[in-house]
Amino acid sequence: MDNLLIEALKSYEINKPEVEFIRHNENKTYKVKDSILNKRYVLRIHKASEGFSLEIFHDYKNIVKHVHEEINILNSIRDNTNME
Repeated sequence: MDNLLIEALKSYEINKPEVEFIRHNENKTYKVKDSILNKRYVLRIHKASEGFSLEIFHDYKNIVKHVHEEINILNSIRDNTNME
């Protein structure tokens, strides 16, 4: 595990995490499983890979707005479904 992932996992109460790397582009994305409680999570760490540019979305000026919208969607999923 890389240091950034280890630091991120310290922010959560996950017992004996099993981590599987999924993808790295705009974010490093991992599947994380709590081995004791048998719960699964997705962990995304914003760290663009070398050479990756958000300009492909042609809306770089509004990136902060897009990030806030994504957070609102995730909060809505958490608040209105049985997904954690």
